[in-house]
Amino acid sequence: MPPMSEGFGDHIEDYTELEFIGRGGFGDVYKARCLNTGIDVAIKKINIKLMQDHGMIGRVREEVAIHSKLRHPSILKFYTSFKDAKYVYIVLELCPYGDLQRFLKKHYVQRLSENEAARIIKQVAEGLLYLHDRNMVHRDISPSNLLLTAEMQVKIADFGLAKLMKPNQNNMTMCGTPNYIAPEVATKSSHGPKADLWSLGCLLYTLLVGKAPFDSGGVRSTLALIAKGYYNLPSYLSDSAKDLISRLLQKEPHHRIELRDILKHSFITSIEKKYQEKMLMSRALSRDRMADSGLGKTMSSVDRMVRGRSRSEERASMLPSSYNPLAPHFTVRSDPVTDRNNCQNNFAYQNKRNDYSHEQTSVRSAGIPPSRSRVFSRTSHTSVDDINCQRNDKQKYREQAGDYLKDQDVNVKLQTPPLNSKRLLPTRHRTKNVILTILDNGEVCLEFIKRKNNNLERIGEVCRISSDGLQIILYKLRDSREIDDKPPPVPAHDADIYSYENLPSRHHRKYVYATRFVNLVKAKTPKITLYNERAKIHYMENGPRPDCEVHFYNGIKVTCVDKIIKITDLVGNSYKEGEIPGELEEYYKHYKKCYQYCLCLEASLNTLESATEESCFPVIIGRRPLSAGNVSSLQGKENVLRVINSPQTINNSPVMPSFDYSVMSGVTLKSKRTTSNRSIQYDYKKEYIPGIGNGIQLPNGDIKIEYEDGSTLTVFPKSQGNEILYERNNGMISKYSTNQHKKLQIPYEVQKKLRRDLPELSRAEIAYK
Repeated sequence: MPPMSEGFGDHIEDYTELEFIGRGGFGDVYKARCLNTGIDVAIKKINIKLMQDHGMIGRVREEVAIHSKLRHPSILKFYTSFKDAKYVYIVLELCPYGDLQRFLKKHYVQRLSENEAARIIKQVAEGLLYLHDRNMVHRDISPSNLLLTAEMQVKIADFGLAKLMKPNQNNMTMCGTPNYIAPEVATKSSHGPKADLWSLGCLLYTLLVGKAPFDSGGVRSTLALIAKGYYNLPSYLSDSAKDLISRLLQKEPHHRIELRDILKHSFITSIEKKYQEKMLMSRALSRDRMADSGLGKTMSSVDRMVRGRSRSEERASMLPSSYNPLAPHFTVRSDPVTDRNNCQNNFAYQNKRNDYSHEQTSVRSAGIPPSRSRVFSRTSHTSVDDINCQRNDKQKYREQAGDYLKDQDVNVKLQTPPLNSKRLLPTRHRTKNVILTILDNGEVCLEFIKRKNNNLERIGEVCRISSDGLQIILYKLRDSREIDDKPPPVPAHDADIYSYENLPSRHHRKYVYATRFVNLVKAKTPKITLYNERAKIHYMENGPRPDCEVHFYNGIKVTCVDKIIKITDLVGNSYKEGEIPGELEEYYKHYKKCYQYCLCLEASLNTLESATEESCFPVIIGRRPLSAGNVSSLQGKENVLRVINSPQTINNSPVMPSFDYSVMSGVTLKSKRTTSNRSIQYDYKKEYIPGIGNGIQLPNGDIKIEYEDGSTLTVFPKSQGNEILYERNNGMISKYSTNQHKKLQIPYEVQKKLRRDLPELSRAEIAYK
């Protein structure tokens, strides 16, 4: 075959039209024969006026500029292009077997074998590697854009959405086929070559499973699922297939496998090993047959035929029939396609076929058709209806994919940095108008409460934000729902997805509200828990310079909230930094020492995280000393407050403060001015209950249970609001109400402990008032 464009004419008169193939958005496609070379080609005939009317001149010019420079076995050949007064003509390689999607739908009822899928992925990966090495991103890798030659080679086609990018440049345009769009493209975030890797992962999944991983039947719901990154891997897939899919379908682009490493992955390399083994066996069997039948003499004529073919044909011919992943090993009928009633959104449709010639054409196992005209009748090049239906569907899909963004207002950049719920435990908190939830996967959900005429509370709108704060899903419920213990799922339709970069300004308050909630939870979530001989230290997640709590074993507490340091004595008196009495000065100095220690510890563990790429947080250092009830470590020092085995005083300020939708209120403690030089003594009742832990009744009526696993549960008297304070063994503190209308907030774990343990305390004569 001559080199690209060599010998191909630059006038339409240099070609003979053989068949009308189909009609696209801006023109027609023909099968033609070049008079100079005798080669059959496909010609796109694009109407210049239509392009101008739709502003597509630049798009077509860019497609030609990109495609004309590409020379690779896995990329559709571009021969030449030219124009006259009415049309632009693009002359391309003819692929008689059409696109991969239609071929699979026609010849494979369910899915491909892993060996067949690996061969396809290998060819596509090699083509993408060629593109990426030249700073080109395809942005629309899907079965409908992969064509099959007569030798069943896979060819990447349709460079209408391809982009030539500068090194390290990212793009912001949303484009592509919805089922194969990467999350960063779906949310209209900046994206680069790694977007093609996501599409390749979706392609591999589709080939092995028989459907796209995020297909939901609707464009919006599909894009919402892609943004969340949820999919299921069937158990019948091999470990190597699962591994490659999971490494391609990573939500974060920088976590995806490198393109070069795909070709080294065991899923791909295993097919080469099997191929070599079968080649050796095939050659051995062939030699045996030739020796037995005397066919060796005829091979010279075959050899002359092979030498006359192109290099790509030689490579294809080396592949035994059993190795051709797409060769149809059965008899097919050459049929025209009758009219279709409709086209499915996912480009899937059923063909109504009539017998055309009443002859059965046997397709050879190598995939090479005995007659081009017969094969052409069942490819994407033959049927006008096929092409029109597919192109119209594709155009419709792209239009729908962009429709949900058209009503956006002019975006103003968010004034708050992206939230991050990493390492935060699941929690659920309610305010007057919103229920805020952190889910197991770190997703932050806001459920907005609507009140009906009868004051019945229902959930009408939901906002979901990914754990890294970069993807936002918003949806209104067609039928509002009753409040449940978990947020309503994303609906199959009508979910809008955005990125942090393009969130419309009308939704900014929701994002800011979620950020405040996350920051509050961080302020009560220990990143480092440190035990020393004097105190238990909670160094929180809301860094830099995070909040900190130092709980001395004798009951004194030092807190740092929003960089304001306070010391609370045993009777609840609070002193700000600069007002601390002399007898509490030692506690303040010890707090400063502990805080500095935690800063150094955090820096060291961050360095370790960077070196190992393994998370080191949250971390617990040390353990509570057996003699923690004694205060000998501080006794004997001058001007130190004396105590008599008093437990830690419970701070009655809210642990998770309520905050208004537009104004956030923090935790505030009043500084109580009292006489500092006084000795404090009081009695409390403490009993050990086997299987539970220590039950303590404080003078103010509070009941405190210190469990053997390190968690504590404090129940305030009914006179103080009937509330419960629960501290998990990891230091996470939550506050609940036992009022009937707020029981939803109390998790089952806490309810179980209340039902089981309060009666035991009563039998131990520790009564709840």
